[in-house]
Amino acid sequence: ITGKTLSNDASARARKLSSLRSFYQYYFTFAGLHQNPAKLISSPKIHNKKQSRLDSEETKEFLNNIKSSSLDDKKSPYAKRTELRDSAIIALLAGTGIRVSELVGIDLKDIDWEHNCIKIIRKGGNEDIIYFGEEIKKYLKNYIEN
Repeated sequence: ITGKTLSNDASARARKLSSLRSFYQYYFTFAGLHQNPAKLISSPKIHNKKQSRLDSEETKEFLNNIKSSSLDDKKSPYAKRTELRDSAIIALLAGTGIRVSELVGIDLKDIDWEHNCIKIIRKGGNEDIIYFGEEIKKYLKNYIEN
């Protein structure tokens, strides 16, 4: 590879070190190696990337753009039928930060309208309570009632 500079960032070094540890662990366990030198090397610190989120104005603009106006005559009726659903989904995802898999698992009985919260099943099977604001409540009620 000419002209390219290859870097070895922390996650790449961690993957390579994990491979070496597994390699030496195998030989330590099955091939009579008397020590595992890979255990002496510390793992690099991996920095998590900051998540980017939409601010409230961007979310409002996004929700306002869920319209069927630019579609052809065949797609427009279907898009109009799903407009309320799509708006409720986007509002809930953007407003609460839940995963799509968590959203799919929500039943009507999981929504507490009095306290503006939803019981969801998190990744790993843990139950959690997620609270939402009046704006999201408006989108959800509008979809459910219509």
